[in-house]
Amino acid sequence: SPIGASDPYNIAVASMNITRRSRRANLFTPAYYYTPASIAVFKDNTSIQDLSTDLDGKRICVGSGTPYESYLDGTLTLPGAPKFEYVVDDPTVIRFPTDADALDALVLGDGVRCDAVMTALPTIERFSEDGHPIKIVGDPLFYEPLAIAFDKNDPIDNESLFASVSGIVQDMHADGTLSALSVKWYGVDLTTTQPGP
Repeated sequence: SPIGASDPYNIAVASMNITRRSRRANLFTPAYYYTPASIAVFKDNTSIQDLSTDLDGKRICVGSGTPYESYLDGTLTLPGAPKFEYVVDDPTVIRFPTDADALDALVLGDGVRCDAVMTALPTIERFSEDGHPIKIVGDPLFYEPLAIAFDKNDPIDNESLFASVSGIVQDMHADGTLSALSVKWYGVDLTTTQPGP
């Protein structure tokens, strides 16, 4: 579950997304990677191909409280994220406790519980690699910047640690370390919003 106001921490390296709401309670380093928000359908689906039209009015499963839910509700704000457009009109959003639960609903069959799932591309890829009958459709709908968070309400003064860690993230971007690690572990450079090797 996401880190909440009642969970004490100094620093969180937990793929936290940078939203207006999360910025109220946290200081964020520069984003260290960008998660592509993607669409998965059942492997035999042929009716969803063009994301700008074929998802309109469809039942789309998501994890509750995720940026994907906010996107489908038309309320997503991601400061520092690349510009994106809302291209899905009037979806029926079906919320599950987790993204994995949403994907589990999709594998029951094409249109059984939902027509598609929206979640992070790496989540879809892992689920597919585990042998589940799903496929990715289209390009990402947006890129979610993820960063290291520091609790603004921490009684310990985090300013110098925050500045140091922010500098390290910037240095790791500049010298290619983050890109190399992303390619090593994910097979693609997720440190940019452009597809890479």
